[in-house]
Amino acid sequence: MKMRLHSPVLMVLAAIAVALSFAGCQKAAKPVAKSAVADVTNVNVQTVSRGTILQQFAITGDLAALDKTTLTAKTTGRIVSLPVLEGDRVRAGQVIAQLDPTEALASIRQYEASVRNLQVKVQQAITQYNQSVTNSLLSVKNAKSQLEAAKTALQKTQAGGRTEEKAEALHQLEQQQANLDNAQWAYNREVELYNSGAVAKADLENALTTYRTNQAQVQYYKQNYELIQKGRPEDIATSQQSVRQYQIAYDNAVANLANAKVNRDNILSYEAQVQQAQQEVAQYRQQLADLTIRTPYDGYVASRSVTLGQTVNAGTTIAEVDNIKTTYFEPTVSETDYRRVRPGQPVKVVMDAYPGRTFNGVVAEIYPSANTTARQFTIRVTVPNPGGILRPGMYARGTITTDVHRNVVLVPLTTLLSRDSTNSGAVGSYGVAIGGVKATPQRVVLLGSGNKAISRNVETGLRDDTNAEITSGLRGGETLITQGEASLRDGDPVRPMNGATTAQ
Repeated sequence: MKMRLHSPVLMVLAAIAVALSFAGCQKAAKPVAKSAVADVTNVNVQTVSRGTILQQFAITGDLAALDKTTLTAKTTGRIVSLPVLEGDRVRAGQVIAQLDPTEALASIRQYEASVRNLQVKVQQAITQYNQSVTNSLLSVKNAKSQLEAAKTALQKTQAGGRTEEKAEALHQLEQQQANLDNAQWAYNREVELYNSGAVAKADLENALTTYRTNQAQVQYYKQNYELIQKGRPEDIATSQQSVRQYQIAYDNAVANLANAKVNRDNILSYEAQVQQAQQEVAQYRQQLADLTIRTPYDGYVASRSVTLGQTVNAGTTIAEVDNIKTTYFEPTVSETDYRRVRPGQPVKVVMDAYPGRTFNGVVAEIYPSANTTARQFTIRVTVPNPGGILRPGMYARGTITTDVHRNVVLVPLTTLLSRDSTNSGAVGSYGVAIGGVKATPQRVVLLGSGNKAISRNVETGLRDDTNAEITSGLRGGETLITQGEASLRDGDPVRPMNGATTAQ
């Protein structure tokens, strides 16, 4: 026989059982907050203190090498040495590959010998040139001296005798002229005497002879005086001929000097050949240097693309080298965080590969455009790697500090309540993103005089994952209720359970 469930007795018993079960569940789920004796709420408290709070947000990304260089062959050649393997650590200037230098070395030796031979010819040409110019200068000097001497002699010849000779000739001329005058007077007297018959005809003829003799003498001394006065024509002609000959000799000497200077072209020609040979040497030395492929910096060989003995052409990839002195990763940030990021901001970076160790990075670059789908901006964070322990591909997690407030009032985030919260509780009303702004007006509960609860409205500033900055409502030193505050109203009696009993 089945029991009927609508029996009044059974229904009452079922209701009592449900009520007892519900009460037991409530008691097991949450302990009674108030004392059963005095109706006092047990709470924990702490003193409101001042400190430093950071505005931060997290970023993640994979490490990459800041510099990655592809080393290629600069000329054609056969690889004769490959001293590194993939993954090897290399130093700046270390040889990665060596192409066969035999031909380049032979060409260098050949052109270096040409340079030496041509330099000897240059010195010989310089010696010959200097000797030729010296001889020509001496010839010009001698010819000039002879020409000047000939011109001086001509001037003397054209000037006649010395002053003493001129005076003597003039004296002789004047004396002979006086003798002529006397002879003419004697002759005129003999003519008169002869006409009067006083003298014989022979006396007249003798006087005439004497006159004519003195006349000839005067003519002779006159010509002699004139020659001494202006020089003899034959002497002048001889001197003029000498001047012409020495002028020709001087002109030839000057022309020879000019030709000697022109001969300097031989020196210039040899010097040009030396320069050409030196250029050939430099070209083959550069070719020899190009046959050796070196890494430009410290790093690791990321890949090697050739084998020993392989002939490569210019442009052939030899190897890739990663410079990991500085690594980087490129996380994305939201539009809100993007506005607070600046180049140069420090970034604390941790790696899963090195737990417990922090690396100091820095924001190096902020890309100006956002991803149109996710509305995220990309930034570049560089991480110095002086020890070379960080490798491309490692997972990096960083924290960017965008603001720091020092000596400010701080309270635990868990103590913040919304101002419209009721006794039913509003636990978690502080829950906003780290560094975000408050969503609702906030309040905290303080321990007042007589161990009574006091609600205090506050304004908040920066927040981290533990604390919030109080910009208004608290000064520091107040006693803050940190546990059990959610169900309290102003004036509710409380009992501090963690030893702090000072009321503010």
